[in-house]
Amino acid sequence: MQDKIGFIRFLNSIEEEGGSRFAGIFVEWLKDIQETNKEVLVDTNVIKQRTPIPAFAEGNPMWYEAIPNTKIKEKRSIIECLDNLYQELIKKEWIPEYTNKELFIYRLSGQRGPYDMSFSMEWTSIPATLGKIIRCLYATSDTKPPYKKIQQFFGIAKDINLAGATKIPSYNKPAEDIIQLLESCGFKNVDVF
Repeated sequence: MQDKIGFIRFLNSIEEEGGSRFAGIFVEWLKDIQETNKEVLVDTNVIKQRTPIPAFAEGNPMWYEAIPNTKIKEKRSIIECLDNLYQELIKKEWIPEYTNKELFIYRLSGQRGPYDMSFSMEWTSIPATLGKIIRCLYATSDTKPPYKKIQQFFGIAKDINLAGATKIPSYNKPAEDIIQLLESCGFKNVDVF
């Protein structure tokens, strides 16, 4: 079921957000197959070009933590920013190359899923680095970052305190590097140390 929902989501997404530009062609092809070969039973009404995914497919709110819109630069999408961040984290070897990009995007946005908690990711850098990233991406004037939740997404032991990132000043070199990294990926308002 998960793969089917993901495929339908791919067909329904606009091309600029990673969707298929061939959705209409695919639906027409399915209709042709149904007319010529009755053995192939595909309900083309299930795949509607550019229609919203049913609410049940959005997933459980405990399975993701959406980055606030105030953290996204104008004319950028959360998908684009997270795709950029995903690539950078792999380059830095802070997450393994085999990390599922769709899962990564879903966990930090609520989009491109759902993936229940049986799907996990791995953080391979020091936990403090993830704590700094979480603080930059989620801290606002009226909300605290969801350290424990993101920590769980990356399989970091519960006894590690990622919230220690609140004690790190922004002029700290590693913090400056993270701020610069996030801004280069399309995020803004990340200098919250």
